[in-house]
Amino acid sequence: MERNELHGEKFEAIGIKYENRMEIIKEALENGFVAEEYIYNFPDKNCKLIPLMYPKSNAVQICSLLINNIDNKDENSVESFFPFLEGIENKMIIQDKITWSNNIEGEIEVESEDGNCYSFFAPFYKYNFSNCKIGDYIDVYLSGLAYYIENAKDKYKISKGPYYEMELKKYLNDNPKKTKKDFPYATIYAEGSVAVIPTAENSLFEYRGKVLDLEYVKFLNKKLAKIKVGLERLNDKDYDKLINVYILENKIKKCNLEIGNDIQCLIWLTGYSK
Repeated sequence: MERNELHGEKFEAIGIKYENRMEIIKEALENGFVAEEYIYNFPDKNCKLIPLMYPKSNAVQICSLLINNIDNKDENSVESFFPFLEGIENKMIIQDKITWSNNIEGEIEVESEDGNCYSFFAPFYKYNFSNCKIGDYIDVYLSGLAYYIENAKDKYKISKGPYYEMELKKYLNDNPKKTKKDFPYATIYAEGSVAVIPTAENSLFEYRGKVLDLEYVKFLNKKLAKIKVGLERLNDKDYDKLINVYILENKIKKCNLEIGNDIQCLIWLTGYSK
């Protein structure tokens, strides 16, 4: 599986041109606030990793990771810069930790109690997960940034493959006078179903599910939809492992985004602990 350690497309997804990042970093440095609860002190080094969040009190923010060198202030620098998304708490089991090449960012692979596996980008990777071990249970706040969104299909007509052949055999057994021509396709009904399908890139998933709640949030001069969805089903009515999915308002035009409707989208999954 490929690993993408860049953030350019994430900024495009929230309506910011990545080539303008230096202007945005300057604005964040001047007007942001330090997330003191996530400051990480490097062992055996006289420096700190400081998350600077901008703007204040927002579901969508920009996080600048600053290296603060106590001995040499001339070496203070912005080491990374990415969108931060407010998530929903879920209990997961750590399966793996992947430290990125800059040695400050990383991704976490987890498994739910039902055995479903997910990987997510960890914005406070050093602070949250340095002392965690494989097999530990964690409470992680999960969210997804959507690159596109569309109405999900309620049913699929399948005219080949193992499922079609199985249904064809059953049809012919039940209808001895019929032939294959009388059964051109099998129908799979997908309404209300949940699917989280890994892609070739770590922490990037194709998602399908129902809109459980919906609100709109402001981010700088932009507007994003904040959509509550479930990663897993408990039963016909209830959902488990809830997350917030965010998408820029102007990318919703071809989707009937309303509570109760089924959607499908491509999401970058992120998570942090408190």
